Amino acid sequence: MELLAELPPQRSAERLLGLASELSRLADAIDVPDAPLGLPAPSSALASAIIRSRLSPPPEVVAHLRLLDVSGLGALNIAKGLELAGVSRLLLLRGDAPAVGDPCNNEPESVMNTLRSSGVKLRLGLLLSLAKSLEEVDEEGQGQGRLLLRHKALVVPGPRRRPQGGRRPGLKGLRVPGG
Repeated sequence: MELLAELPPQRSAERLLGLASELSRLADAIDVPDAPLGLPAPSSALASAIIRSRLSPPPEVVAHLRLLDVSGLGALNIAKGLELAGVSRLLLLRGDAPAVGDPCNNEPESVMNTLRSSGVKLRLGLLLSLAKSLEEVDEEGQGQGRLLLRHKALVVPGPRRRPQGGRRPGLKGLRVPGG
């Protein structure tokens, strides 16, 4: 099992890096959401790239990409930028309706297929609503490897190898405020 610590993008790079440094000692990977609740926030992709490039050793980071906010070309450009920055994991999700602007019409599975067919080497994951029953999800072949959290199905590609040093300390008492 892998422990992910969620770190909402911060408005200050210093604050982002301080929290990321602390979380990287406590969790296997840092999970950076993209515009939670559809509200404007610093880009998950950019925050993830900053974390990877400025912390030593660079922690494992899972960037998110809200597909209601980007076109297919935009998603491909962001994925290629993440590869360039050394981020190896990307979670694709529709997301909540954007508070600003008009939503794009992209399905996570379609964008995942586009990224794969375009040669993107990122380890891709999906976040899907469980509006469908688990049986329907499994019939479509989408239920494999998903970790169920509350009313969501989360697919996050795991690390290629387990970190050395045994168990990580727990996150009890650690607060990570948003933006």
